[in-house]
Amino acid sequence: MVQAGDMIGRRFRLVRSEDYDIPGAAVFTARDVRLHQDVTVHIITSLAPSSVIRAARRAQVIRDRRLTRVLAAGLERQGTDRLAYVVSERPSGVRLDALMGEVAFVPDTAAAIVGEAAATLMIPGRSGIHHGMVRARSLTITPRGRVMTSGLGIEGELGSQAGLGRVRSERADAIALARIFVTAVTGLDADELTSDDLPPDLADPARELCEDLLRGSGPLTLKHLTDALGTGKSSALRAVVAEAPTLWWPAAPLASAEALPAGSEAAALVEQTGDADVVSSDAAEVTVLTADADADAEVAEQTGRAVAPVEQPDPTTTRLRTRFGGAVDDIEEFHDIVLEQNAAPAPSVLEAIFERLHQRFPRSAQLAEFAEAARRRA
Repeated sequence: MVQAGDMIGRRFRLVRSEDYDIPGAAVFTARDVRLHQDVTVHIITSLAPSSVIRAARRAQVIRDRRLTRVLAAGLERQGTDRLAYVVSERPSGVRLDALMGEVAFVPDTAAAIVGEAAATLMIPGRSGIHHGMVRARSLTITPRGRVMTSGLGIEGELGSQAGLGRVRSERADAIALARIFVTAVTGLDADELTSDDLPPDLADPARELCEDLLRGSGPLTLKHLTDALGTGKSSALRAVVAEAPTLWWPAAPLASAEALPAGSEAAALVEQTGDADVVSSDAAEVTVLTADADADAEVAEQTGRAVAPVEQPDPTTTRLRTRFGGAVDDIEEFHDIVLEQNAAPAPSVLEAIFERLHQRFPRSAQLAEFAEAARRRA
């Protein structure tokens, strides 16, 4: 059994395990000791690991910067066991499943995400390769305003072997992306909503796409998605990454349990975890409500009259309904302009050349070093 610290393929050192929602694989964050960057390692435990490796190698030949690359896939012997593994890039940014269901995106931002993912999956689709397990965790929005799609080849085969997605087709991918779009603009699960839940500011093509999905027909092709949604602006996607960390966490982290009211839920949470940074805005709200109650008691003591308590919404029946990603006033518009001006520069010519050479000859340690040096210099 593999564990953190093990070396895979004489190059990738496992760092920590991750939760994974498809049976048949254990997933690890790992470190590429040659290129000094983080990668994702799937340790294949399904009934037919060789089929997963073959699917990964077929996806490896697809070259598009919006698809996470498969860096290595194979079998190696560990003691008396044979270990099957697939190593792929690990994109940096905000993974979409961290936001889905918690906020409602403005339609233009949701369209930018889903439309870009649809345009990306059209590339392998021309070679007859389809994802088969597209979901929110498959999409990562990078700081440069690009939507990276993960799991091509690997996850579709794993899903088929687990009985989760037996049909891998363009239509299956298009319907999966349409469901992500509906959830993004409403904040609700696609199985639970009706046409009345759709936001009123949806453009007519996007509304027609959503209503087709709710009626059970859905889009037939990925082109139907891009025709209805477009592929969006990279500035809107960069805003997602820039603003996502500020959605729920308090502006000033709570320092310690001693600084919180004794017996409060926030203090108990800090004592349990040993880390004040994990206290969410919900716990911070508990602190504010406790302070308000103390103030009310002081007023009542001074005046002799009780202060009527303010009725608070039931947290079990309410959810955050932020329309995320829109410029709501001049300050927000200025923020978008600053993001556009501060966009990361394109890679240098030297960096691009060595990167292409390294992609073509991935086993060359010297080319790997040259590519990394060019990246640092850029």
